Amino acid sequence: MEKDCSTSTVDNGSGSYKCSTCGKQYKYQRSLSRHKKHECQKEAQFRCPLCPYRAKLNSNLNKHRMRHHQETLSVLSGGFKCSTCGNVYKTKHTLCRHLKYECQQTPRFKCTYCPYKAKLNCNLLKHLRSKHQAAM
Repeated sequence: MEKDCSTSTVDNGSGSYKCSTCGKQYKYQRSLSRHKKHECQKEAQFRCPLCPYRAKLNSNLNKHRMRHHQETLSVLSGGFKCSTCGNVYKTKHTLCRHLKYECQQTPRFKCTYCPYKAKLNCNLLKHLRSKHQAAM
């Protein structure tokens, strides 16, 4: 059974909300409302300054920028640059971690299955999961 919700419908059986204009379905009424207000039959108004990508929602543009241009954005925004090796980090915390555990440090975490060595324990754990999962 469907009921009219100002150009949208709700299917009480499945609990989903459907846009009567384009047919997209949403789990929540607020998602449908956002869709109707900012997306449905609207032009993408947010432009990426680094490529031709355009988005209808600013949050989608931000996700795009972080996914595709994170390194460029860190450099453009100044980022946090290591004075020893020149690497640039998005946050001060990651630069401090780099200085303390990585920059000009010898690897101190050794793999028990092969000659691999890592400067960070998290990198050793990733190595173990990807290369030696059967042995673990």
